[in-house]
Amino acid sequence: MTNEFVEHRLDLLEASGLNVIAFEPDNLALARAMIPAGATMPQMVIDIGNKNTDIVISVNGGPRLTRSIPTGSETIIRTAAQNLNIDDKQAQQFVFKFGLGKDKLEGQIYNAIIGTIDILVTEIEKSIKFFMARYGETTKIERIIVTGAASVLPEFPLYIANKFGISAEIGNAWRNVSSPPDRQNELMTVSNHFGVAAGLAERNE
Repeated sequence: MTNEFVEHRLDLLEASGLNVIAFEPDNLALARAMIPAGATMPQMVIDIGNKNTDIVISVNGGPRLTRSIPTGSETIIRTAAQNLNIDDKQAQQFVFKFGLGKDKLEGQIYNAIIGTIDILVTEIEKSIKFFMARYGETTKIERIIVTGAASVLPEFPLYIANKFGISAEIGNAWRNVSSPPDRQNELMTVSNHFGVAAGLAERNE
C-alpha cells in the first residue's frame, strides 16, 4: 500500500470519529483468521472477492507469499452473462447455484465460466511454483483453505484439490471467535464474508 492510500483511508476513518489503532493489508488479516494457530506446514488461503482474488501462503504462522489477482466473482459472473447471453442478475444466480458442476444444465454454466476459472487457477499455480522455487521443492503446501466466493462456488474447492493434488477445505472465519451455540449455524452461512474482519479483530498487538 502506498503512503498516499493509507493516509487517505486514515483521514476518512478519523473524520468518522473512529480511533485508528492499526492498519494492515487484507491478506495478513485473512491468514490470521483462516490458518490454524500452530500450523507448521505451508498453508494457502484463496479468497475470491468481488473484484480481486487474494492469495496467501503462510509458514509457521507467518505469510511468506501474498498476491492479489485482478479476477474476482464479478469477472466470473460477467463472463457467464456474455457467453450465455443473459443479464448479470440471472448469471449470478446460475453461477452460484450450479458453479463447476458439469452435469448441471448440461454443463452450460461450467462451459461458460471454466475459461475464467482456469485463468485464475493458472495464477494460483504460478504462486505455488514461485513459493516452492523460493523455499525448496520439499516445502510442499499441506492445505488450501478457500473463502469468499471460492467457498460458495459449487465444486470449486474440489476442482482446486484435484488440480493440485492438495487437500482443500472451506475456511471458517469464526474459528477463534466465541458465539452462542444457537447462533453458530447462522454465523457459518455468512462466514465467507468476514475473513478479513475477523482477522483484524484477532490482532493482539
